[in-house]
Amino acid sequence: MTKFILLSFAFMGVVFYELSGGKDFDPEALRISRMDPVTEQALPKVRVAEATQDTAPAPQQPVDTASSAVVTRASFDLNTLDTAEKLAAVQSEGRTTAVQPVQEEQTLILPSLVTQAKVETEAVVVDNTAPVIAADIRAVTGNRVNMRGGPGTNFDVVGKLTRGQEVEILSDPGTGWVKLRPMDGGSVGWMADFLLTES
Repeated sequence: MTKFILLSFAFMGVVFYELSGGKDFDPEALRISRMDPVTEQALPKVRVAEATQDTAPAPQQPVDTASSAVVTRASFDLNTLDTAEKLAAVQSEGRTTAVQPVQEEQTLILPSLVTQAKVETEAVVVDNTAPVIAADIRAVTGNRVNMRGGPGTNFDVVGKLTRGQEVEILSDPGTGWVKLRPMDGGSVGWMADFLLTES
């Protein structure tokens, strides 16, 4: 069988070699032959337009850079001058501007950061003497019963209890299943209530 496979691969290799061109195979010629030939009719003929000197260039007119308006610039640093000097400097230029004196140390007060000086609280006395409810303790009546992860047989088994083992009932919704915890420790689970003694 291996001879047949080797001969088949050798035969297919020779056939592929011959079909691809054999020893005369030129990959560059193949690539060039696949390109679309460009015909002369496909390119539009471009004619260069000749410019004629029929029009004269626009005459250049001199621009008057001297202005008849007089501009006076005054420059001074307002940050270094006092308020009175600033006001005098502005009024001396003939402008009327109101300058409001600025207080140097202004503090920003955020209402959310203001703490109340005195907060009065009333002492509330809570009566912690709630009535103590006795725990519902029952015993297992079956020989070996499953404790499940939920109220029904479709839930996984989380533990097994034996006859006489005491359990604390955590909740009894009245559906035939009770949520319980073994008194000797262990995980919380569910069991059918008919497998337990009456309360």
